[in-house]
Amino acid sequence: MIVLPELAKHINEKKVFVAVCLFCVPLVLQTYFYNSAWKSNLALWERGTESDPISSFNFMQLGATLFDLKRYAEAKTAYDKSININPSAGALMGRGRVLTEQKQ
Repeated sequence: MIVLPELAKHINEKKVFVAVCLFCVPLVLQTYFYNSAWKSNLALWERGTESDPISSFNFMQLGATLFDLKRYAEAKTAYDKSININPSAGALMGRGRVLTEQKQ
């Protein structure tokens, strides 16, 4: 407790302001780049598959988003990755919907 008053004598407000700014800059940058994932569903699920490439759920959701955008070839690839990781009814149904749209 005695150290704090002694330390306060050597630190002025300008140094504290500079230290706080230096601390905040990386956090602001991280927030800016992280928020880009929330621009659209597609950006969100693409980011999800990049950050967790072994999540069957993320690839299934990416496939559903691509299907809604009528990007059927990419949707099929996403569903196939989901099925390869962990077969689920949602991914199989999604791939079936894509194949139906592609007349296969």
